[in-house]
Amino acid sequence: ESDFKTTGEAIRTVKAGEVIELLEGPKKETYPPGLRVKCKTTTADAATGWLTVQDKAGTKYAEADNRYYNCVSSVAMTDSKDIKDCKVVRKLAVGELFLVDEEPHQVEGAGIFRVKAKAIKDDAEGWVTTKGNAGTVYAEPSGKHYSVLVAAPLTQK
Repeated sequence: ESDFKTTGEAIRTVKAGEVIELLEGPKKETYPPGLRVKCKTTTADAATGWLTVQDKAGTKYAEADNRYYNCVSSVAMTDSKDIKDCKVVRKLAVGELFLVDEEPHQVEGAGIFRVKAKAIKDDAEGWVTTKGNAGTVYAEPSGKHYSVLVAAPLTQK
């Protein structure tokens, strides 16, 4: 991790509520100090650049968003939480992202963890098993997605 200075012209302003995917960082700035990340927007323009996550005064412009989950193994999205009485909506592929509003719940008697989810790819909604009864992990929090809290410039350097 190297220190660096913010340079370059702004690519565009990242709006509050927008989600970005980390490509590199966070990195500390040498002047002014703060935390910066190389990222791309998840909007149609997929703009790539550097964003200040926290400035030298401690103001946070973005923070990790643990509502985004990543499939680490192919898993079915179903229409019901009950694994014994459900239909497959569709299969989620390895690397596919989905959004959750709450933590996974353990299904009593089945020993699995499931969560209500919405696929990023096509907005399909349903229930996804995040951890199987033998301990197999099917999906986990992304860790690479941040939500923008305050509008901030996305810069080239």
